[in-house]
Amino acid sequence: MIKTLKPLKYLAASVPATLAIIGNLYGGNYVFLNIGYSFVFIQLLDYLLPEDHTDPDLGTSDMFSTSLLFVSVLMHTAAIGTLIYGINSGILQSYFIWFAAISTGVNSGIAGFVVAHELIHRKEKFLRNLRIWNLLIVNYTHFYVEHVKGHHKNVGTSKDPATAKYGENIYSFLSRT
Repeated sequence: MIKTLKPLKYLAASVPATLAIIGNLYGGNYVFLNIGYSFVFIQLLDYLLPEDHTDPDLGTSDMFSTSLLFVSVLMHTAAIGTLIYGINSGILQSYFIWFAAISTGVNSGIAGFVVAHELIHRKEKFLRNLRIWNLLIVNYTHFYVEHVKGHHKNVGTSKDPATAKYGENIYSFLSRT
């Protein structure tokens, strides 16, 4: 029974989008839900829970993982759309607009870039189009070209700005990449 439920842990990836959407549609202090979840709760769980060394594909099918990617693209789109709607309708006002944008941006980092990166490696045309869409709504479509033509070609070399150098701190890596 536990092995059959194990793939459901991947559904947790939809929580940030769900919380961002709630914040964008309800405004006020709800905009802090995803920020608290992503920066506090997840970090706390990561610290408290033991490391999982099992095969990540254990019990998951290609259909299941592809479905999760599709749902993630839909939720990412909904998060961006509800942010625009929340601002335009007046649900989000004053400094709550900024925190809703941060919350939606955090989700874009999770559901936008990470999912688009996975979709880059898929062969089906429909999934490639989802990749382009996912990057388009965060104004980062050039990632695909750089990732495939630059990173894949030069991975781990001095010509690859997406690979951190040995001993490099996060700040110099971010400025270089």
